[in-house]
Amino acid sequence: MADSEDAVNDTNINDSDPLDVKSLAANYDNLINTINKETDILAAQVSRHVYERKQISDTEIYKISERLIQMDNLLSRCNDINDNIDKLDQLRVFTIDFNTRLNSLISQLKTK
Repeated sequence: MADSEDAVNDTNINDSDPLDVKSLAANYDNLINTINKETDILAAQVSRHVYERKQISDTEIYKISERLIQMDNLLSRCNDINDNIDKLDQLRVFTIDFNTRLNSLISQLKTK
């Protein structure tokens, strides 16, 4: 008689949930939990990767800034050297002109 009661109970359970919705709901909940865990893991990995990349980028930007400062200083020194070369060129022109005038004056004095 116990077997027939179990069969009736199984039939009643199957009749009350013929599509096995409770099992589907449990599987769905497990799937959602698994997806959420994987999403959290991926989010943590992405966050860590972004942080590491930002650190690398910040370091590179700092190095580039330092190099730009060095280049700016070098350019300033080059401009100073160029200004001095221009001054020397002007002095050369002045010296040539002065020498020409001096030679002319010496020639005039010799002829007198």
